[in-house]
Amino acid sequence: MVTTSTAVTTKKSTVAAAFEINNPPKKQKPLSNIVSHSFLPSINKLEESWNAVKDSTISHANTQLQFAVEVQNAVILAKSYDKPYSNEPHMDQLKNSLGSLTQDSSESVLSRWLKIAQVAAQLEHYCKKLPPYRDTMYEIAKAVNKGVDTNLLFADNGGINVDTSHRKAKEIIRLAIPKKASSKPSKPKSEPKSRITLIFDNDNKALLAKIDALVKEFKDKVEVNDSKNLLNI
Repeated sequence: MVTTSTAVTTKKSTVAAAFEINNPPKKQKPLSNIVSHSFLPSINKLEESWNAVKDSTISHANTQLQFAVEVQNAVILAKSYDKPYSNEPHMDQLKNSLGSLTQDSSESVLSRWLKIAQVAAQLEHYCKKLPPYRDTMYEIAKAVNKGVDTNLLFADNGGINVDTSHRKAKEIIRLAIPKKASSKPSKPKSEPKSRITLIFDNDNKALLAKIDALVKEFKDKVEVNDSKNLLNI
């Protein structure tokens, strides 16, 4: 039994080795061979800024805002260097470096920092109240971009402060976002209709003539049911 199992394993290993020989992995050109050396100081500056984020104990939120702005500046520079290329080697280098520095490999890591950078100047006034968490700052930045009043978000009573949890901050933001007014036009209120029911015989010509005159006078407010010989006003 053991001999058979070993033979099978050896056979599989041989097949796998043969496959690797016939199908070697494709080699990608290292980004370091494409990226301009004059762009690398921008990456070094990001590293210095991120170290400041990690080591700061006085104003953690403020250093994160500064880091967000540095990311934004690096993006602008990377796009200018990438103009001659059909791909984006400098942006790729920036994304790789950002993910490595922040230990965040998600696709949204760059967009989140850029969203914070967009309102960094506004949030800087509330550094003493800003929770020192990237994702919470991102949620706040989204709200500010939607036009939410920062004074309402960071109100002394019930607003966001440095100790506010991420979940609580999202709840405060949800309540602070102004509700959209209904786009549907309101229907005009119709005037109340009075209802008078007259019962008559078809042979009464005089009464029929009076009813006909009433119908002409109040044609917009009259509903006639001929089958039951009823007049509804």
